[in-house]
Amino acid sequence: MKSNVTDYDLIVVHSTDFAVLVKDDEDADPVWLPKSQIELDHDDTGPCCVTIPDWLAEERGLA
Repeated sequence: MKSNVTDYDLIVVHSTDFAVLVKDDEDADPVWLPKSQIELDHDDTGPCCVTIPDWLAEERGLA
């Protein structure tokens, strides 16, 4: 079964080898996303386009 994905403009707060901590605006609580499930245009801190499966975005409160 293929998952639908959506691009989100998020802010990268912190990045590790396996996960990235992101938030959707400056006042939002950050959430961890596993790098194995997403695609990033970069993993430096700051604004970033993140492609996330819809099920994961809903689970983490981003959708």
